[in-house]
Amino acid sequence: MSGISGYSVYPFDMYYDTRVSSSSCESKNLIVTFSNDRGEWISSVEIQSSYYSGSYQYVVTEFNLYGRNSDTDEWTLLRNVTGLTYSTVAHRRRIYFPNNTPYNQLKFEKFSSGNRSSCSWVIQSVDLFADNVLVDIPNFTYDSSMTIFKDMKMTEVAPQNTEEYLDFRISPVLPSGIVLDANTGWISGTPTVVSTTQTYTITGTKMSGGDVSATLTLTVVTCSGDKGMMRIRFYGDDYPNNNSWKLYEGRGTSGTVLQSVSGFRVFYAYFYVDFCLNNGIYRFEGANTSGYGWFVGSGYTLTVDLGEMELDMMQMDGQDSKPIYVSSVFSTYFPFQIEYTDWKVIQSDVSSDWNSVSFDDSTWNTYKAVDIPSTSSITTYIRKSFTMSGLNDYEVLNVRVKYSGGVGAYVNGNVVARFNLEDEFDSLSV
Repeated sequence: MSGISGYSVYPFDMYYDTRVSSSSCESKNLIVTFSNDRGEWISSVEIQSSYYSGSYQYVVTEFNLYGRNSDTDEWTLLRNVTGLTYSTVAHRRRIYFPNNTPYNQLKFEKFSSGNRSSCSWVIQSVDLFADNVLVDIPNFTYDSSMTIFKDMKMTEVAPQNTEEYLDFRISPVLPSGIVLDANTGWISGTPTVVSTTQTYTITGTKMSGGDVSATLTLTVVTCSGDKGMMRIRFYGDDYPNNNSWKLYEGRGTSGTVLQSVSGFRVFYAYFYVDFCLNNGIYRFEGANTSGYGWFVGSGYTLTVDLGEMELDMMQMDGQDSKPIYVSSVFSTYFPFQIEYTDWKVIQSDVSSDWNSVSFDDSTWNTYKAVDIPSTSSITTYIRKSFTMSGLNDYEVLNVRVKYSGGVGAYVNGNVVARFNLEDEFDSLSV
């Protein structure tokens, strides 16, 4: 090995606690030479991400593989790998490539995480394979359809029967934020736009020759209406494997566990988890198995509006007993969503009962909050009607407002909040 940290046997010993890595931007390579000058025919390689969750941001997504038969030969490029994706720690990714020649030497070069601002990368293991290309390779398939949510990381779409396929491609182009791994056929990402139902054709090439195609129908919608999106922002400490979380349905921990994670993916860094949940009440619980708690500065924050509004922030102190738990109860009933909720708006004088439940606002203009125009009028009036079931389940209504001047808020005609306004304010107050 050249320019790589670790012993040369580490990538091939398949032991969970040995790995190779680099933090240098200098040229580096890993060369495999077979004994007795023999040549080996290789048709695929397997790369494994680190078992150590703190290394997840340094997984290798790019590298080149070369072959040759003597020290005096020029290297032959066998595969230029880019865009490799992983789902979990210790995830193995198999890359197939066409090759008709046995080689005595193989060289891995230009390992990279794909992050152009960092030269760091970590590999748990590397393996080499000679695949049976004479067997009948079955056609790969995808689930027929799925719906995913804008601005929320999707569950990876993993096709079936993709062994001995290479060069996956897709048509038409996926919605912005979603990618196809050309090496494995997996589809992943975070969609940034809404997309109507669209059928996509994915094509892959068999190692034995010939193309196969499969279809997938995909829809991207917003998490709104009878659903709400909660974003939880974590800052992990340097013992990520001791930390975990669970999401329960209902206020307590006796309800259904909807999602859980054991072992954080990163350390001393931020990461995010999004939930699109039916309107209701849930408990989020963080845990630490060591008893030492989370280091100062580590913890989680519950947010809405894609992290813009913070609802709760939790850290965890050490204690004698273990595990340690901290939790937050939250609701996903959001009557006001900045990008999706329609508001009734007027920017001229109105009658004094404008804030009552029975007031007729049918002649007012309708805008999303972000689209309410500026005006020369001193006061802008906005209304939104909503219905809440189980009112006694809620203790507070949180509202985030961006304004210039002052703002007064009413619920059913009663003043519940005012900001930058005197006690006795009216439509002419400035």
